[in-house]
Amino acid sequence: MQLFDGSTTYLGDTTSKENHSDEEYKKGEASESSCKKFTRSKPPAFNKLKTSHNPFIMSDSLKSQTIIPALALIFMSIHAAAAMPREQPHLFLRFEDMTCAIEAFTDMVMQDPHVTSFYFLVGHKLVGVTDFTLHYPNVATAGQNLSLYPSSIVWNEHHVVQQGTWWDKWRPASCVHQNGLGDTPVTVTVTQGMAASAKYKAGFHLEYGKMAALHFGYETTGKNENSGVRTYVVPAHSFGQVWQQQLMVWQDQQVRRCVKLLGNNVITHGKWSESLRGDLPVTDGASYGWSTGRENMDFCSCGGGT
Repeated sequence: MQLFDGSTTYLGDTTSKENHSDEEYKKGEASESSCKKFTRSKPPAFNKLKTSHNPFIMSDSLKSQTIIPALALIFMSIHAAAAMPREQPHLFLRFEDMTCAIEAFTDMVMQDPHVTSFYFLVGHKLVGVTDFTLHYPNVATAGQNLSLYPSSIVWNEHHVVQQGTWWDKWRPASCVHQNGLGDTPVTVTVTQGMAASAKYKAGFHLEYGKMAALHFGYETTGKNENSGVRTYVVPAHSFGQVWQQQLMVWQDQQVRRCVKLLGNNVITHGKWSESLRGDLPVTDGASYGWSTGRENMDFCSCGGGT
């Protein structure tokens, strides 16, 4: 089995791969193994995020969700308006079907049992496999120790139903600064800071979620912290305060339990779980704004700044 570095093309039949249904990666599961070489494939380019310094802020930002069905993920990522490739983008393994993927992972885990999670492509669909476990029989007959070979393999399979982006509401990122000089505008140096954490339903797999967001074109994290020093102007007889909002990736996942018996290319699937929602902060996805006027101040919070 050979590995290829860099961006590669899909090995196998590429027709009817856009719908991302279960049939997309069940092809060949009940037939003899004829797995071709798997490849490494780069994710789409990252969306370039620029920190904005708005002269005023909205009272509250609408949670505008752009629903992206699974079949549109690749198209939308490739055609992102402003993209910034990372120096070392993550490379995903690509397989022609799930049977080939499980065969490869079985070989890997037999060499290193500590490896139990994999994130890879089947066609254009990013799949997560976790808790990958080999079960061995305790049998030795005719001089052959069958306990050296797994009799069955079990794992959890994760996939994304849909995902998109939204902006969290504006929050204070500094204390309130008052112009104490009356008729003269004053310049203040402010430490602005924020922290945003991922929020998700029980059963949502955070690590797979971050990989799926990466494939979508956004680098996310469990907790995004940001701070810095900046100079602002407080108008005469007024107040000023830094506010911030965080770009988030929302995502719906499902998970199911799977089993494969040794010597049988049939994979038995359990039922998909209900949709599990998660919201992940985008790395470097914080936007800051300078707000003035008493009515726009939050005198009870300094956020993460001064």
